Amino acid sequence: MILAMINLIEKMSDMFNEFDDYWADYFYPNTVVFQFGYPSDKKWWGQLNNPYKTLGDSIANRVKQQCGLYWVDFTLRDVVEVD
Repeated sequence: MILAMINLIEKMSDMFNEFDDYWADYFYPNTVVFQFGYPSDKKWWGQLNNPYKTLGDSIANRVKQQCGLYWVDFTLRDVVEVD
């Protein structure tokens, strides 16, 4: 398993390209794990209605192998309601 952590992504398409073209393709056929939802990227993921689902589904649909998807813990409360 390889963990890819990317920070300071300027736009959503850049993240998809980085995850798919570099990490997933480079380590294929191994399982890869992606971590996303960094505060510095909130300028674009914060505009999505359901960012963790939108980004997670988009990443999983782009890569050829199994992958793990993790939203970073320090912005999780921004995207998930906690009682």
